[in-house]
Amino acid sequence: HILKSFQADSYQSHAFKISRDANLESDRDLYGKTLLEQLRENVEDRKMGQPVRMVHDKRMPVALRNRIVESLGLNKESCVFSGGTYHSKRDLMHFPDLEMPSMVHAPQEPLPHPDLQQPGSITKVIRAKDVLLMTPYQSFHHVVDWLKESATDPAVKSISMTLYRVAKRSGVIQALVLAARNGKQVKVVIELQARFNESHNLTVVSVLRKAGVDVIMGQSGRKVHAKLMLIERKPWRLKEVERFALIGTGNFHEANAKVYTDYLLLTSHAGITQDVHDCFKHMEDGEPLHLKHLIHSPHKSEAFLLNKLKQMQAHVANGGRAEVMFKCNALIHEGVINQLVESGRAGVKIRLIVRGMCALRPQIEGLTDNIEIISIVGRYLEHARVYAFAMDDRWSVHIASFDLMTRNLHQRMEVASPILDKGLADDILKHLQWQWQDGAKARVNGSEPPNRPHDGALGNSQDAQRQWCKDSLPILP
Repeated sequence: HILKSFQADSYQSHAFKISRDANLESDRDLYGKTLLEQLRENVEDRKMGQPVRMVHDKRMPVALRNRIVESLGLNKESCVFSGGTYHSKRDLMHFPDLEMPSMVHAPQEPLPHPDLQQPGSITKVIRAKDVLLMTPYQSFHHVVDWLKESATDPAVKSISMTLYRVAKRSGVIQALVLAARNGKQVKVVIELQARFNESHNLTVVSVLRKAGVDVIMGQSGRKVHAKLMLIERKPWRLKEVERFALIGTGNFHEANAKVYTDYLLLTSHAGITQDVHDCFKHMEDGEPLHLKHLIHSPHKSEAFLLNKLKQMQAHVANGGRAEVMFKCNALIHEGVINQLVESGRAGVKIRLIVRGMCALRPQIEGLTDNIEIISIVGRYLEHARVYAFAMDDRWSVHIASFDLMTRNLHQRMEVASPILDKGLADDILKHLQWQWQDGAKARVNGSEPPNRPHDGALGNSQDAQRQWCKDSLPILP
């Protein structure tokens, strides 16, 4: 209607989009306010955060662009970018299907895990063997079912869990509430400052506390990004407490688990479960960590990665063969990049699957000849973090919550776990090999032209992984 106020024969319109500073500053001692109070205020303040970036229609007249930039106080050299006509990409999430089935993915329901397919106790299965879940191909609801089983198991004394992001209608939260109401000691370490999830996490805190859950709000000075769960049982006939643990690469979030590829290790291994127990003690009271199996940030992860790469390098120097396969969401840590380059130049074969930011350029003659990098963008978001090392075909495999970034290795509580069951480790290696053979959704990093299709012989690796999960299911009578 504003156009009616102007007398003109023609009009022009140009879209622009502003990004605001989304960081939430918090100080636990600020005027006696609690962290909860500060975050409630800061979440509201974010809506009027300082503009830090503008992207605009490249056809916008320079004079108009400059006027907008000046009014926003932006540096046009580093904070202003020209682009296409339309910038609200979020709207595409609700794009209609136009009644064209060929343009829409056919529904794919998560499959049951073969070891958890039959009705019965999940705890009993995990007592006998480690179980590796792979979402979204296998159902995350096995985790929710295990929590519900534990919530009603008379022998379960306590449940501990880290939460970073959870679904709006979370079966995980419902199970934890049920456990607390049934008299279990339930402890939740929740990260209030999970970016853009602060408001929902504040609501979760209220729900959990109302049910009697002991809520620990992260750690002072660092985010808790580890994906951990611990269940402790004390049957009357046993003298010792038996422990069960879950270590994952992604959030305990039912909606994400339908579209994010992640691994979740369910185990009763005494050493690993003791380490998980110690992690919760550390997050609760700051007790120093001396882990025997798990690797943790901010103190051990970088050293673990660098030392393993140096071991591979030394093995090659002694006449052996060494290979490294990493899968992560980002690779921008300078120390890790430098060591990858050094190890590659020494003869270690290095293959990396990096979905997002990558500051290492492969296949530079004389420098990174031995390094190959691909990214996979398909129906599902590749989110799992895997760090695998081989000396003469003897592989060690770790799954982790951390990417190769400074914040993950130095500024957060993160955890990586070894996959001690050789069959499960071989499964993960098989999945990585399939992704390296992907000729449909993989792109080559550092290539000319940029992001050219990978010439793999397999086809779509995501389809291959789902089919593998389907084929692994026993035929029930």
